[in-house]
Amino acid sequence: TTEIYTLSLHDALPISALYGILEAQLGPVLVLPGVRLDYYGLSGEVLVQPRLTARWKVLPKTVVKAGVGLFGEPPQAQDLLEGIGNPDLEILSSWQYSAGFEQTLADGLTLDVTGFYKTLNNLVTRSDDRAELLANQGEGRVYGMEVLLRQTVTSRLYGWIAYTLMRSERRDRPGEAYRIFDLDQTHNITVVAQYKFTPTWEAGLRWRFVTGNPSTPVVGANLDADTGEYVPVFGASNSARLDAFHQLDLRVDKHWIFDTWRLTTYLEVQNTYNRQNPESTEYQYDYAASAPQAGLPIVPSLGVRGAF
Repeated sequence: TTEIYTLSLHDALPISALYGILEAQLGPVLVLPGVRLDYYGLSGEVLVQPRLTARWKVLPKTVVKAGVGLFGEPPQAQDLLEGIGNPDLEILSSWQYSAGFEQTLADGLTLDVTGFYKTLNNLVTRSDDRAELLANQGEGRVYGMEVLLRQTVTSRLYGWIAYTLMRSERRDRPGEAYRIFDLDQTHNITVVAQYKFTPTWEAGLRWRFVTGNPSTPVVGANLDADTGEYVPVFGASNSARLDAFHQLDLRVDKHWIFDTWRLTTYLEVQNTYNRQNPESTEYQYDYAASAPQAGLPIVPSLGVRGAF
């Protein structure tokens, strides 16, 4: 038999929120305390989220900064459906901490370094109690640092280099060992540059490098005599990774400027050097061999845009 579950819009009330922030200048220190109040219509819960940010200008070209705050989001709507989920699931919450500095290196050139740590609470996982199906018994942590080298707008050049080093881990039950998230990315690098040759001609590029997504490897297979099919034997969860992703995108813009509006045509080429970025792994029928499945090849596009 097939059971059909529905979620009506009457039940799925939107999230309502109020947010307030104060600004206080205490000598060289700028303090920004704030609070956000969320009402989640589907679960009927209210979450008060205090937050605090501070910036201290220790030198004319150096700013030290720090922040802490509570952030929340409701469970997925389908996870709250009785019969396939648990209507009593609670709000997912995260305490987030950050600290770092901003340094002006030259006119228009700044360096921004930030370390961060997040705790993830009330993650939804399968429950050991088959009657409730799902429970808020998971927890996680995310930590790392971000580095941003930025050239602000000059008469011709604009761009930045951003690098993130991160580790994201979770566990489904207290006491279990942590494992990495399905979309954990250790290294993430983005390079963006835009150069204006004339008031009407400009060109830009974006290059990205990202550590490959985690994957659970197949370490063997058993033949099911009843069906004649091979059943895979999986290794440790997320103990392998796909190859790294990297891609170069190029774009050229031409502007026609009129009295009251502007017309722009552009040519954009994504994945310029046709990198075969793996998105998944395809296995042979008996799992004795495998091959990566690549994403999109080189993709050119031509566009026109008007602005009034």
